[in-house]
This record gives sequence, structure tokens and C-alpha cells, in this order.
Amino acid sequence: MKTIFLFLIVMTTFTDTICAQAVGVGTSSPSDALHIVGASNDDPLRVQVGTATKLRVFNNGGTSLGTNNAAGTPANGLYVLGNTGLGVNNPIEKLEVGGNMNIIGEIKANGLAGEQGQLLQSNGNGTMSWIEPCGYQYSEDFFNTTNNPQSWTVPTGVTEIMVEMWGAGGGGSSNYGGGGGGYMKIKRLVTPGEVITFSIGTGGTGNSSSAEATNGSATTFPAGAGWPDHSAGGGSSGTNGLGGSNSLINTPSTLQLRRRGQHGHPKEISYYQISSTDFAQKTSYGDGGIAGFNEVGSGYGGVVIHNTTTNTNITSTIARFGNQPGGGGGGAAGTSSPISQGGAGGDGYVIIYWN
Repeated sequence: MKTIFLFLIVMTTFTDTICAQAVGVGTSSPSDALHIVGASNDDPLRVQVGTATKLRVFNNGGTSLGTNNAAGTPANGLYVLGNTGLGVNNPIEKLEVGGNMNIIGEIKANGLAGEQGQLLQSNGNGTMSWIEPCGYQYSEDFFNTTNNPQSWTVPTGVTEIMVEMWGAGGGGSSNYGGGGGGYMKIKRLVTPGEVITFSIGTGGTGNSSSAEATNGSATTFPAGAGWPDHSAGGGSSGTNGLGGSNSLINTPSTLQLRRRGQHGHPKEISYYQISSTDFAQKTSYGDGGIAGFNEVGSGYGGVVIHNTTTNTNITSTIARFGNQPGGGGGGAAGTSSPISQGGAGGDGYVIIYWN
């Protein structure tokens, strides 16, 4: 009877303890439903399944889920081994959120917050980086002037530039339009304050009754470090109508993209009937070629419509010059002035980009 009474007393005491409003471990005055106090050098909580730790709270304020991770746990941080889902039952990524997000602060890519106006872009290999919209914030155009060659001073803080350049177009002749100038794009390293000198091509002259057409000249830009200059070639004159070529050299420069200018077009002759008795010959003197990576700008060749029955010209138009950058000049139309003058080639052009 005494044994049963003692058992009832113990059970009553234990039941009161586990049903208490606050339970303290290491403290006699718990302030929460579960209040754990450990020694200053001890971790206050660990949950294991067998010998594997699944939950651990460290004395530095860090918490790990799914792993012991005793070494390197960040103070006041949370380490999760596996994927975390917020509003997602089966997350397949390290963090997957099923709902809206409100971020107060910065988004960083590889530890970098980026600068004003930049965009976050994937580079295709699983990492992200900040870029400028369209690649570069600033640019400056340079045209062929009487101050050729020209120079440009690298702004403060700039260490890399991208350059687009077009060679000049060739002049038109009586058989062909002039060739279009070549195109080249490069990136190269620079030094703030560095003065870069470059030359922009001059368009070739069209043929006349007293002179042959001339080639367009190349646009050149230094590659740096003692290397030969990059060159976007000028278009050939209408005598052969070839498009401009480009140099491509092994230098510290990168992104060496190039394209030849279009060849000048040959003259074309066609015939048609004007009336029951008269016939006409139409001679279209060749159009100039367009410059590389430039869809407009070639000069139109002159046109002569000749009545072969009466041996008289019905209409004639003069050749047009090639537009900048690097358009080839149109072919001359005929042998007498002013339609005997071939169109001049368009001058070269340079654009420098930087951030």
C-alpha cells in the first residue's frame, strides 16, 4: 500500500512538470515555454538521429539544419544543408520562394552590388555579373577632317575601350562603282591620360575625262604595346571595284571583328522598245559597294538612256558620291561632262566606346 501511494505522488509531480506553462533547462525561472540556458562555452541545443546531428544551435548564435557544421558556422547566422522552400513543398534550388519578395537592401552578384544604371546578366556558365546597358555608357564619334590624324585622351578611371572603325570607299569609274570600305571592331586596354593618335581614311575621287578614279584610304588605330596598327582598309577605285580589306593581327587587343566592304557593281546594259519604230539602250553605270556592317551609304551610278534608232540620248543622270562611312562612289555615266564624273567614295569613320 505504501509503494502504491509513493508511485502516485511521483506520477502526480511528473505530470505537473510536463504540463507546466514554462519549462527551463539550466534555469529555475524559465521565461518562455522552453527556456534553455547553457554554459558560456557550451552549445545550448543539439538534436540527433542516431549519431547524425540534424539540428544544432551554437553558442555564437549560429544555427545549422541537417548538418553538424561545427566549423565555420557564422555568428548569428543560419546554415542549411540542402534546399530551402518558402511556400514551396519540394524546393529544387538552394532557395525557392513561392510568392512575392520584398527586398530591403542590395542584391549582390558574387559579392558585388553593382553601380547605378548597371544590369544583372547571366554569363552562361552559372554565374552572374553586372554590365552596362548596351555594354558601354559613353561614346565619341570621329570624322575625316583637315586635322587628320586625330587624337583622343583616355578619361580618368578608364582602362578599356572598344573601337569601331570603317575605311573609306573607293571612287567610281566608267565601268565599276567604287568598293566599300572595310570594317573592324576591337577592344584594347588603355591607361588613364593616355593620348591615342589615329587616322581616318579619305574617300577616293571618281574618274573624270582627264583622270582615273582613286582608291579610298584605310582607317588605322594603334593596337598598343608596340604592335602594328589595326587597319580597316579603304575600298578600291572603280577600275576593279574591290571592297576594302582589313588587317587582323595577334595583339593584346581582343574582340577583333572584321568584315570586308562590298565590291563595286559593274555597269549593266539592257534594251527595250520605245515605239513601233524606235528602240532604246539603257546603261546603268555601276553602283558603289557598301562598307562592312553598314547597310546604307553607297553611291548610285549614273544612268544613260539612249535612243538607238535616232542616235540621241533621252535622259542621263550623274553618279552619286558614297556616303559616310566608307560607301563606294557610283560609276560615271558617259564620256562628256558633267555625267563623265564618277562619284567620290565616302570617308572613313571611328567610334570609341568606354565606361
